[in-house]
Amino acid sequence: MQKDLEEISDYWEEMYSRQIHEYRPFEISKDFIKFASFFAPGNSYFYIVNLHNFGLEYISDSVEGFVGKAPAKIELKDLLQTVTPAELEIVSLKSKVISDFYTSFLKKEDVLNYKNMFSYRMTDSCGKIRTMLYQAFPLSILESGAPEHVFCIQTDVSHLKVSSTTAVSFLNMNGGKSFYNVDISTGKFDPEGCDDNNDLTK
Repeated sequence: MQKDLEEISDYWEEMYSRQIHEYRPFEISKDFIKFASFFAPGNSYFYIVNLHNFGLEYISDSVEGFVGKAPAKIELKDLLQTVTPAELEIVSLKSKVISDFYTSFLKKEDVLNYKNMFSYRMTDSCGKIRTMLYQAFPLSILESGAPEHVFCIQTDVSHLKVSSTTAVSFLNMNGGKSFYNVDISTGKFDPEGCDDNNDLTK
């Protein structure tokens, strides 16, 4: 399991942090924190990660109920270690598809319009298996268009009877084309996407 975790971390470092040569913090407002907690469909925690060094610039107090550690002592690797061993390879493939979407598929001007989401299973600090919904979107980007700061929210959706899948979805938050259930075994994006407004009358 440790080797799998290291492979994921190494890939993230290669694709993201090596492109960010200067550390710049993200300014977090109280209103941002307040509104972030409104839209989770279950118990959740959220955080902002700086891809320069994968440091957590903010993490909500609710994370302690999942990881069993005080927020101030939690690093990104602690969150990654909660993924069940059976799903580590799947999560690794999902992260590669996500990276490809933001750094190779999208135009720079579109990066901030999209959030990505997928489900996975984790083991919490009490040994309970939970099905989690992971959602993330870039808050800022580099000149190259690569994400720099990313907001992530992870929600326990076990009560919704949602299963973990081998797909990732990319939703346009401004009404543009979305890309649902991208198969991680192929990592192919349909250039046409799916227009969320196709079936709506004026």
